[in-house]
Amino acid sequence: MDSRHRQTASRGLWLLAVTALAVLGIGASAQASEWEVGSQSMVGRDLSTAPVNGSGGTTTITGKVLGSAVQLSCSSTTSKGSLGTGGTGSATIELAGCSFSKPSNCDPPVLLLEANTSLIQVGGSTYQKFVPKNGTSFATLEFKGQECGLNGVAVPLKGAFVLAGPLSESTASKTLSYSSAINSEAGVTLNLGSNSAAMSGSITNVLTYPLNGEAWRALPGVSGVANWKVEGGSLPAAAYISGGSGTLSFSVGGGVTVNCSGVSSEGAEIVSGGIEKLKSMTFSGCTVAKPSGCSVPNGKISTNPLSGSLSMIEGEAYEKFVPQTAGGPLFELQLSGGSCSLSGSSWTVSGSFGGIGKGYGVTAYSQPLEFSATSNAKTGSGFTIGSSTGKLTGSMSQSLSIPYPWGVQ
Repeated sequence: MDSRHRQTASRGLWLLAVTALAVLGIGASAQASEWEVGSQSMVGRDLSTAPVNGSGGTTTITGKVLGSAVQLSCSSTTSKGSLGTGGTGSATIELAGCSFSKPSNCDPPVLLLEANTSLIQVGGSTYQKFVPKNGTSFATLEFKGQECGLNGVAVPLKGAFVLAGPLSESTASKTLSYSSAINSEAGVTLNLGSNSAAMSGSITNVLTYPLNGEAWRALPGVSGVANWKVEGGSLPAAAYISGGSGTLSFSVGGGVTVNCSGVSSEGAEIVSGGIEKLKSMTFSGCTVAKPSGCSVPNGKISTNPLSGSLSMIEGEAYEKFVPQTAGGPLFELQLSGGSCSLSGSSWTVSGSFGGIGKGYGVTAYSQPLEFSATSNAKTGSGFTIGSSTGKLTGSMSQSLSIPYPWGVQ
């Protein structure tokens, strides 16, 4: 051991370098997943990486070596890393203030653990799984010290462990826990040599500059970011929305419901990467069902420029629409009317809305897109007006300006 390592050992530091190469969602079989930042997938957001840091308290590792009990405790847990497209990413986790309580009189270890991670789904729950990057072991645990009962013994830490927590929830911070019970739930085993081992603790992760404070999650059950397919044509391809209807409902002001009999678009274009760009989407023929006596200007609600992104969730194609300006407003909701209890009220509506393209898997000249409570939940979508919420339900049809059969692949 060189002098730098001896100095590190005296501080009792355990450094784990973790590289996340694949994020998988497993039902009956493994499926690749995608990280969502804000209200868009990283591909839809044009992000190659999203920096993430973490901090936590004590991490404890227990097991047996040559029949002797082993317990290592590290008083501080921190991490630095990033999320990447397709669920890839990297992280470095540092465990500081480490000491052995069993066996006694052993020097603090110096370990560098390198791992690949993936998201797995087991029994409806999502876990982040860690496996050795080199395919054999995370690192070798060496016992040293003249009075250490295992002096001179070295054993590999291998197998796998998982983190559990709100991975599929769109939150700004995620506290993820790890323990032998969580490993058991996920069906994975961590080992010290040939004996089982356990690692327990927790770490809270947040996105950092330039994404400070933004919500993020693993899209549940996503089998990947789909792409558009145009038979006989190529991308980009101009598109338009024709036909359809929508109901926009909001919890603001005691409840507002707007029924619209038409949906159209301006400047729509599908491009590579499963992305759709629209200058505006307009809901027309709108009447206010609640509160009574109210109306919206000209019977229309028009959005700001939108970006749509495709994803495959549990074998179905979904498209999620968000403002092209990250975190910007979707549209303004205004009510008027002589007998309208909310006449003169105006709200800025933010958030997103998502629909399922049930026919997207088969190319056709016109593709329907259905919006429902289920499609909003699957895509993590919804309207927000301050602390109030809302949603879009209904349907619309999309076609290409130059008539080619199209869909997703």
